[in-house]
Amino acid sequence: MSESHVTAAAAPAEEATALAALPAALLAAALEHVRSAVKALGGPKGYSLTRGSRGGSMLDGGAGVHMTAALVLHDAAAAAAATSAADSSAASIALLRERDDHVRGFLDAYPLAMDSENDEYLYGRAGYLQGAQLLNCHLCAGTVPVEVVEGVATEMLESGRELAARLRWQRTDTPPPPLFYMWPHREQGEPYLGAAHGLMGILFSLLHCDLVVQQHAEDLRASLAYVASHEIDCPSCSSSGGHYPTRMAVSTSDLAEAKSSSKALVHWCHGAPGAVFMWCKAHQVFGDPAYLSAARRAGEVVWQLGLLKKGHGLCHGTR
Repeated sequence: MSESHVTAAAAPAEEATALAALPAALLAAALEHVRSAVKALGGPKGYSLTRGSRGGSMLDGGAGVHMTAALVLHDAAAAAAATSAADSSAASIALLRERDDHVRGFLDAYPLAMDSENDEYLYGRAGYLQGAQLLNCHLCAGTVPVEVVEGVATEMLESGRELAARLRWQRTDTPPPPLFYMWPHREQGEPYLGAAHGLMGILFSLLHCDLVVQQHAEDLRASLAYVASHEIDCPSCSSSGGHYPTRMAVSTSDLAEAKSSSKALVHWCHGAPGAVFMWCKAHQVFGDPAYLSAARRAGEVVWQLGLLKKGHGLCHGTR
C-alpha cells in the first residue's frame, strides 16, 4: 500500500477526532465573543436605558447582546456539568448565575422595546419579540414572562392595524391588508416589504408567537396574502416569480412601477432571502402548500443570483 493510501485511510479517524473537539472549541469562542460584547456595553446592565436608544434592538442593541450571552452561557453551563472535573458543578452553577444576569438584562430592555417608534425586525419590536421567543425556546418556557411577550406582540398588532386603517387604498387586484407598517417612523417613513424593516420580518416574528397565531390567524393569513400579491419575476433570473420589490404597493401604479424596475435587490433586508424565512415559517404554522411553493420560488432567486460582493454582513453580505 502506498504512503498516499495510508494517509487517506487514516484521515477519517483524524477527522472524527477533530469534529468531536469542534463543539467545545466553538463554545469557547462563543463565550469569548459574548463577553467581549458585554464588556463593550459596560457590563450586564451597562447600556443606556434612555428613551430613543437602541437598547431594545435584538440585532443592533443591548437586548440582543444579553439574549446571545444568555443562550451561550446556558450551553456552556450544560457542557461544564457534563464533564468529570471535580469542580464541574461549581463551574456550571457560576455560568448559570451569569446567564440569569443576562436574562434580566434582556428583560430590562422591555420598556425600550415598548417605547420604540418602530415595529420592524432590525431595530424595533419584532426583533425583541423574536429574542423573547428564542429565550423561551432554548432555556425554558416562561424565561420571558407571557405578559412581556403578549405586551410586545399586542403593541405590534395595534400599531399595524392603526396604520392600515388610514391607508388610501387604490388597488383593485387585492384587498387592503389588516396590518401595515412604515419605517423609520410609523407615519413618516417608507412602506418597506423586506425582512429587516418591513412586513416580511414583522410577520416572521409574529408567526413564532403562539398567542398571536391562536388569536389572530385570520389577520396573519390576510397579511401573508398581501405580501404574496407583490411577487414578481426577477429581471436577472431564468425562473418565474420569487422576487419582491423593496416597498409595499398601495396603488396599481406602485405595483406597476415595481414590476417594471430592472433593479433586483436580493438581500436579507430586501427581497427573496427574507421571503424564504417568512414563507417557510408560514408553512410550518399553517401547513398551506402554497407557502412552501412561494419559499421555493424565492429560494431559486437566491440560488441563481449567487453571492453578493459586500463581505459577510447579515443584511447586504453573503446570504
